[in-house]
Amino acid sequence: MIKAENENLTKCASCGKPAIRRQVFVHHPGLGGRFVVYETHSDSMGNEEHGAALRRCDDFHLALYKSISSLRLIDRSKLTLAIGIIQDIELASVMPSACEVRSFVKPLITVRAFDREQTLELPARELASIDADALIKEAKIAASEVTIRIKTEKEAGR
Repeated sequence: MIKAENENLTKCASCGKPAIRRQVFVHHPGLGGRFVVYETHSDSMGNEEHGAALRRCDDFHLALYKSISSLRLIDRSKLTLAIGIIQDIELASVMPSACEVRSFVKPLITVRAFDREQTLELPARELASIDADALIKEAKIAASEVTIRIKTEKEAGR
């Protein structure tokens, strides 16, 4: 279910033509919900182009929530680092221009070590290409570097 919250005039980053930026709340029972910003060249919320944009947004976020849910079911022992643990893996959607279709996510990795947490961003990638095992491997490499930084900051009293 999607409900529009607000809209602003903007310029499409792809073609330079006027676009409308809107915000909606996307909610899927049992999976979660979030506010989503999207752009369209459609100036009317009642026409087919706008309706298609909302359906694509809804479909994308349903797939996103399913991916996040499966990531949260991963055995915690797979998230353990030499020092610390990967506390959480979130997938943030990347807003496309009005000419593009939403398909990219940015993995956000929360690392906990030495009673401190730090979140790092991995490079954006297509949601459809997410492989949990490959993502965890990449996250562990990046997180290991973060735990060293956390340790250094703690030892320096920061």
